[in-house]
Amino acid sequence: MTRNTPRLRIVLTTAIAALVLILVLVPSAIGGRGGQSTSPSATLTSDCNPCALGTIAHFSGSGYDPSEPRGMAAITDAAGNTNWIGINISSNGTTSFELYMSPTGTYNIKVLQNLHKKLVLRAELAGLVVQ
Repeated sequence: MTRNTPRLRIVLTTAIAALVLILVLVPSAIGGRGGQSTSPSATLTSDCNPCALGTIAHFSGSGYDPSEPRGMAAITDAAGNTNWIGINISSNGTTSFELYMSPTGTYNIKVLQNLHKKLVLRAELAGLVVQ
């Protein structure tokens, strides 16, 4: 059994490396198809920046596709950890949502919406500080 262990490690390492490459390259290739812009086309603002720890921040934006009534907000901290929440898009293309501000740190918030069965970045708010 010990003779096969190095071979098994090589196979597993190769499989993991291939999976990582697929996860990195495929979304980029799909995102680049169709000649569509990848730059944000909507707005996103916060009622505070910096925001006080333990408060509720209100976010709003416009320019979203009203034919897609649901979107996603990705909240990413400085360490790269991301939390996702579902958000509503109104019939006039606006959105608003609230987030509890904790823990302290700097966050980037991205709003994504489906466009032709693909999740597309619509707006970004970078450098939101919670202190």
